[in-house]
Amino acid sequence: MAWKNNERADKLLNILYRGDLNTEEQIKKYLSELEQLIPADDTVRQEKLLTHQCWNHEIDTIAKQELALAFAVTHEAKFQSQAPSVTHTDLLLCKAFFLEYAGQADDALIHYNAAIEEAYKLESPKLIADGLNLRGAMLSYRGEFTPALKDLITAQSIYDDLHLDYWARNNMNQLATSYRRMGDTKTAIQYFKALEKTYNEHENFNEAIESNQQIAFAFEEQGQYQQALVHYQKSYDYWQSKNNLLQRSVTAVHMAGSLLKLNQIKKANKLLNDALLYITINQDNPYSYMQLYFAQIKLLENQPQLALAHIKEAEGAFNLSDNQRGLVELLQIKTTTLAQLALWKQAFEVQSEYVQLHLSLDKKSISKLTTEMRTRFDVDLVEKENRMLIEAQTQKQKMLDTLQENEYLQRIIIMLVALILVIVSIFAYVQLKRKTRFKHLALTDELTKLANRRHCYAKANIYLKNALKHKSPLSVISFDIDHFKWVNDKWGHDIGDKVLIAMADICSKLMRKSDIIGRIGGEEFLVVLPNANREQALEIAERIVTSVAQAQWQHLTPEQPQTISAGVASLTNESSLGQLLLKADQGLYLAKSAGRNCVRQV
Repeated sequence: MAWKNNERADKLLNILYRGDLNTEEQIKKYLSELEQLIPADDTVRQEKLLTHQCWNHEIDTIAKQELALAFAVTHEAKFQSQAPSVTHTDLLLCKAFFLEYAGQADDALIHYNAAIEEAYKLESPKLIADGLNLRGAMLSYRGEFTPALKDLITAQSIYDDLHLDYWARNNMNQLATSYRRMGDTKTAIQYFKALEKTYNEHENFNEAIESNQQIAFAFEEQGQYQQALVHYQKSYDYWQSKNNLLQRSVTAVHMAGSLLKLNQIKKANKLLNDALLYITINQDNPYSYMQLYFAQIKLLENQPQLALAHIKEAEGAFNLSDNQRGLVELLQIKTTTLAQLALWKQAFEVQSEYVQLHLSLDKKSISKLTTEMRTRFDVDLVEKENRMLIEAQTQKQKMLDTLQENEYLQRIIIMLVALILVIVSIFAYVQLKRKTRFKHLALTDELTKLANRRHCYAKANIYLKNALKHKSPLSVISFDIDHFKWVNDKWGHDIGDKVLIAMADICSKLMRKSDIIGRIGGEEFLVVLPNANREQALEIAERIVTSVAQAQWQHLTPEQPQTISAGVASLTNESSLGQLLLKADQGLYLAKSAGRNCVRQV
């Protein structure tokens, strides 16, 4: 009987190890059965059971989250003296996961790093992959894509080698999420749709609905809010059917964000008020966005004081989770709110903070671009193919040495080697062309064909260094399209895109060869004018504003001729591009305040 119990226990432990279970009910059933099967003196199996019990705590309420964290902390401490050991490393990862879920991201990262270090010492592939997967997912959420993708790609390779299909799918989900966050939404949607189908086929319905929600995020980031709402509604209905009120409320917050973009304020407000019953600051990510969306609603209802209270709550939660992307969005709304309250000094300070944070994120985006290009180009695959080619060439050389006495076979081998060289040359040429194309894509705004933000800022920095070195003049013009949101709302995003293209064409024709014009945001543009002093820059800006206002817009927006507002700044005693851009933004703000369709200089 003891032998049969051990055999059954090992079978169940292996199922839990591989993740080959469909529902939480099955997991609970197997854990309960294992508690009965494993005797107290069987320490090896008891420790395996303990780690599975840690990972499978329910966390759908704050009280359950606290219990899960307390369990992990208590049992990890008991095995600390045995470190490094498989049990301690697994419990350390579990503890880090619940710390992250509780909003203690910095502490979680410390424990993830320690657990991964232990896993490498133990030479345990599964634990290494688990640690890299968890750390990569957290780093991806924080916007640190280079280390995140390195972790996730390595974990994917390990899971695939171990044939752990469930965990491989889970890791692939994190990779797809990273692509979405990096801005490659098309690739992300393809991955998520494939994952959703696979999860449904394996009856992993919770994971399938998570993939569906990620598809919604991707559509939202593309500005396709109606399509996003279709997927959000599917997730909302699923969690409602499961009576999981916390997950339903989290989904409701995301739905509210898309509804606000579509100006459906009442529906958004109702969803947020329903979510308010279940979401607390312990769920820092949905809580921060819930408060941010409440602030937007209060601002639209002309209640700036109430909006400011919600902004304060959101700001605290964003800082707690170190969500800089969320903070950028919040600072824009905060600036508008303070301006409505006529708190101009504070509004200016917040606007300056927004610019600084934006510049900081732009610096990170250079690293992100390198990672994205490496992922697209798939350097690892190319390196593997190169090793295979080298091995093939080595084998061919051995064959050549063996068959030297046979002239006929030697000629055949020479021809084969020549063919391989031709193939390698063609392959190298194709890779070079791909690299050149990706570099061009990385520097160009896809819609307008102007320089993108990254390229524009890089060139501007070069011109600034040259101007400082030779004490030559340098000016910039920052401008955006007046009431552009109204164009999108009334005529749709397709007309909005055509307006952007036409705007780029008009302005490009007015530039000198040495000038740089780029699209740095949705409807925001930047012109960099080397060797242009204050008067020349002002003249060019006036010419741009006049040309746009006098252009024929009837075929695009019949009832609304397009205009722009521009701010001009010239180099005086500034030492960085950020300082110069801030002056231009101040000028743009003055132009907006002066009624738009004009130029102001600081």
